[in-house]
Amino acid sequence: MLAGFGHAGAILFAGLTALAADREILRALKRPRLRAHALTRLQKAHLRVFIGLGCALLTGSLMLSAQLATLPRSPFFWLKVAGLLALVWNGRRILKHERWLRSDPDNEVFWQAMRAPARTSALLWCTIALLGVLLTTV
Repeated sequence: MLAGFGHAGAILFAGLTALAADREILRALKRPRLRAHALTRLQKAHLRVFIGLGCALLTGSLMLSAQLATLPRSPFFWLKVAGLLALVWNGRRILKHERWLRSDPDNEVFWQAMRAPARTSALLWCTIALLGVLLTTV
């Protein structure tokens, strides 16, 4: 039970931090005067998201070891694992795009290229949260 609480808390911590940064980036695409602030928020978010994901991985592993007979049989479990892998892949995309933006913060093409990873991040975090809720029914 404690691992489940820690897992949900870690997902919420990392996910809400990432969603706030994604929102800042998407707002900055429409309002160029917000771009410097959005880049700063994004940079500060990385460590928090990384720590949250690490805690989620640890607590998720503990929950998996406690429910080894049932969780691997659930399609929701495998969808969540795939979603977490997609989050990591998308996080690498965000880091790459952020490096581009730091090298040339006024480049409109670089800013527009950040739209897809920010939207994907928001979608994946919401999906991960939903799958976590669905896993409680297994």
